[in-house]
Amino acid sequence: MYVLASAIDDYKSAEPWKNFGAILPLPLAGDANDSGAVEIGDITSVLTLMANPDALGYNNKAADANQSGEIEIGDITTILTIMANGE
Repeated sequence: MYVLASAIDDYKSAEPWKNFGAILPLPLAGDANDSGAVEIGDITSVLTLMANPDALGYNNKAADANQSGEIEIGDITTILTIMANGE
């Protein structure tokens, strides 16, 4: 189950969720390299996934930053916007 990162401990200690199994943080939109932050390396990761969609070691869900259903140039624009806004 995916929840907000800030709520993981609450879910792990509350009924009935604590018995759910894996409780994981929601992927951070734009964090294609799973570094925990949206930064310039994520743009490189998106470019890699655009060239090779089967590349391993990337978070494809987070790479689709604009949630279009495809990893494409719009995701880079979204990542740049996230970075500019300091999110």
